[in-house]
Amino acid sequence: MHRADGYPTARVRVARKPTTMVGVWLTRRGRSWWSGLAAVGVLLLVLGALVLVLLYLRSGPTGRQETWDRLASVGGLVLGVAGLGIGVLGTWAALRTPPGDPDVQLDRALADLVQRLRAQWDTEAEDRGLSGPDPIPVRWRPSERAVQPALSEVVFGPGWRATGLRIRGGPGDLARCWLGLPLRQLVVIGAPGSGKTSLAVLLLTEVLRGWAPGDPTAVPVLVNLAGWDPRARHLDTWFAGRLVEQYPFLADRDRYGPDVAARLVAARRVAPVLDGLDEMPKGMHPEALAQLSRALGGRPVVLTCRTDEYEEACLEEDRPFGRALVVEIEPVTARQAADYLAAGGVAGARRWAPVLDVLAAEPTGALATALSTPLTVFLARVAYRATDRDPAELTRFPDATAITDHLVDAFLPAVYADSGPPAPGAPRHPRYPADRARRWLTFLATRLLEPGDNEMAWWRLARVLGPAWDKTIPAIVVTLAAAAPFGFRSEALIVAGVLVSTTIFRLTEVMPRRITLQPWRTVMSLGLCALPTTIAFTAARDTVLFPHWQVLWAAFFFAMALAMGLGGPLSRADLLDPRSTMRDDRRSAIAAGAPAALIVGVPAWILLGPLYGLRFAVGAAIVIGLGSLPGEAWLRFTIARFALAAQGELPWRLVRFLADARRRGMLRQTGAAYQFRHLRLQERILAAYPDPAMADEDAPVRSDSSR
Repeated sequence: MHRADGYPTARVRVARKPTTMVGVWLTRRGRSWWSGLAAVGVLLLVLGALVLVLLYLRSGPTGRQETWDRLASVGGLVLGVAGLGIGVLGTWAALRTPPGDPDVQLDRALADLVQRLRAQWDTEAEDRGLSGPDPIPVRWRPSERAVQPALSEVVFGPGWRATGLRIRGGPGDLARCWLGLPLRQLVVIGAPGSGKTSLAVLLLTEVLRGWAPGDPTAVPVLVNLAGWDPRARHLDTWFAGRLVEQYPFLADRDRYGPDVAARLVAARRVAPVLDGLDEMPKGMHPEALAQLSRALGGRPVVLTCRTDEYEEACLEEDRPFGRALVVEIEPVTARQAADYLAAGGVAGARRWAPVLDVLAAEPTGALATALSTPLTVFLARVAYRATDRDPAELTRFPDATAITDHLVDAFLPAVYADSGPPAPGAPRHPRYPADRARRWLTFLATRLLEPGDNEMAWWRLARVLGPAWDKTIPAIVVTLAAAAPFGFRSEALIVAGVLVSTTIFRLTEVMPRRITLQPWRTVMSLGLCALPTTIAFTAARDTVLFPHWQVLWAAFFFAMALAMGLGGPLSRADLLDPRSTMRDDRRSAIAAGAPAALIVGVPAWILLGPLYGLRFAVGAAIVIGLGSLPGEAWLRFTIARFALAAQGELPWRLVRFLADARRRGMLRQTGAAYQFRHLRLQERILAAYPDPAMADEDAPVRSDSSR
């Protein structure tokens, strides 16, 4: 069967995940479960404080020990009964909570996801110049390379043989073609800068525009394929993690139930749009393609890749990717480039007349070759958007490579040009001189990007300064800050603190953290803290020398164990965006340091007086909040940021600068990291600074002022 537009009717199979007893039990775990867990945490704090007080009182005069032993026994019984009662009440409340319908939750999650996707990709299409009355010309046609089965089999299914098929068109046609394919499997290939991602974005916006609640069409979701390791993670697991990473609202268990991203993937309610197979390590392309074929089977998918890399992967694998239709982006013709450049301006044809004349006279010349991709045509319009720039410059370069390099280099000054004051009611954005923005972005591209990785992650910033700034300097800062309330009275203790802190910083892997309530880890940490606490009190049982220090050490161990038990590192699936991960890491430091100040400061206040209580509270908060695992990434980033800003290598407000670069179209956000929006721009920056010292982690930071 065929539709009126000539495309075969789509065959849709809806998979529904059966409800299981385990699924129902997990669904019932909502806000009441987390509230109960928080109550258990508070109970542990109270219990720890009472135990410390009782242990201290036990060390008093012999005549009172028997009394306090009895009080401790009674108190322990009361607390045990209270804890049991809280557990029973929490379980009873959880069981009484009516479970949500998994299908309703799934529909709700999908509808909310579509709403977010529409807002995101409509904005992205506008930023890329893909929307409006004169969008960038992007045309496609079925590939004639040996990278797919017979075209009739791909379009109509096995057993069909037809001649004279003609499937080609523009961006809107590609969305209709994808919806009409039997398996809805599509591969978009093209030359560098040909507009593969842009075409995928337009496919998304077209499909999302026609989607409505109840539509069985799988919702396309674009993710960058560069972060997937096919040897370590199944595609479905990775894709579900990326969904939560890019759209953190899906982690709302109360609204959508547990693991809604994984359930959306399993139920085939979302279709992966995998952008950038060529951005994976080159030797991994064939294996990735094979794993994609096995994982997806007959499910909908869109894949983008450079032409040469995709053809090599298919030839090495010796089989095509499923039953996917492979379309190849056609070069932008000289006429299309001329029409696009002249459109959209009052004096467009007059300003661009020298360029238009050359394109008409030499449709296969250097200028036409340079402007044969949507990226370069877009860069040309942006670079010469200002009326004081003369597009005739493009006719004076000797070859296409020189023209392309010139356009890429001119893109940054154009997007950072002063656009004047904002309109009334419009948000006020920061302004940066183009030369400084280039200098800062060049530093990030040459120093922060790691080999084989195109992501700029904020928690790696300290590495560019070398091990001293990444490990030793934070340890010194923590030790001196903790010693400051005591007046730096013991040089030996300060040196020992620096050595211990440096060892901790060197042994721990820097990753953002957040407070996570995990009962078993908390209980294990508290159990481990019982060992040094017991040793301290056993050693002090028969002596009166410094009995207070045993209490303070026990309090410190308890606070440290609690901090390590409540805080957990963020996995890649938890890395939502730069600001939230930085905020979570900073909050984890506060959440670990604040209880430490109370647990250590209150006994010190009682035993040694208010002044020492304040000193111990501040010291414990700094050591446990910043010197242990919570807050390490934020501390190292902050120190490195100020050090690099003082040298002029980065702006003082780096986070705001990166967010603004994303708004201007220089960068794009992938989870908690940033990437250059156009790979050609990144390649141009890296090619312009091939100094091997840039790759040396221990190399001193140099100023770019002379370049």
